[in-house]
Amino acid sequence: MNDVEQYLAACEDFQLSGVLHPFWHDWLYADPSQFLTPEALHHWHRQFWDHDMPWCKHALGAGELDFQFSMLPPITGLCCFNQGVMKLKQVGGCTQRDAQQYIVVIITGFPNVDVVIAIRALMEFQYLVQAPAITSQMGSRILAALKTFHDHKHAIIGAGLCHGQTTGATLDHWDIPKLEFMQSVAPSIPQTGIVIQWSADTTKHTHIEVIKDPVTTTNNQNYDSQICCTLDCDKKCHLFNTTISLSKQTDIHDTQTGDDSETDAPNHGDWNLPDSAGDNVIGNILQDLWSSDCPPTCFFDSTEKLSSVSPGSMPIPLCMLVVGCTAL
Repeated sequence: MNDVEQYLAACEDFQLSGVLHPFWHDWLYADPSQFLTPEALHHWHRQFWDHDMPWCKHALGAGELDFQFSMLPPITGLCCFNQGVMKLKQVGGCTQRDAQQYIVVIITGFPNVDVVIAIRALMEFQYLVQAPAITSQMGSRILAALKTFHDHKHAIIGAGLCHGQTTGATLDHWDIPKLEFMQSVAPSIPQTGIVIQWSADTTKHTHIEVIKDPVTTTNNQNYDSQICCTLDCDKKCHLFNTTISLSKQTDIHDTQTGDDSETDAPNHGDWNLPDSAGDNVIGNILQDLWSSDCPPTCFFDSTEKLSSVSPGSMPIPLCMLVVGCTAL
């Protein structure tokens, strides 16, 4: 086919980009299905809130669902939804996770047993894949839970519980990307390790500390200049703390040297330090403050070693290779 426009139009019918041979097709372990890992915050908690919770709302009704949540007894360590969940605004991952822990109890009395089994199977699947250690036996349980959901999911469509998020119309299909993604979770565990290690909680918490909290001290004007001032102040504070640490360590070394010169004993063990000891201590402090915690890695050597190993013996989890502004 020489007509590019006709070719691209034909690709759109099959939801294809039109790329026939990706540039990375012969790269080792460069398949996105291998190195793109599941993530609990969006693939489990957000999926529950966007899909499972609306199913339960249409099954019980918004008023009944809120009433059931409000009647739950308080449990230490878990969120208490005294006013229900339907009127919550700006729901975060923690709230989604807390509501997820109650949902099976909430819908237990629903007349359609297949709907209850399907939702319970999804909850079991999502909790099993977040385990800190996953054995082959647990892997079989993960696959069994997902199969149970697929065996009973027809009841959700049959009861008219699945609605579009934008149109609100009743859906008769399962073209939901987050549910389709679950098929690749179990195969990814032997390749990249447990799922919980790829949590986005750390980066989101860093976003709060580095961006959201400092922005509350600004007047919401001239962001560029205020960001530069904040970074400059942070750097000055870091240098000041470094100087104080070096000064204190130098004073301790001078005091120890003076004590050694006033005594008549020729040897005082560890207190009789050579002149280079102070320099070594200061060097160690600087090494701890300014050096990287991890030694530099030669990614080219690592790639060469991986290319020579037999298929299936690749060390896991996979690592990210960073070159300039490109990460692989």
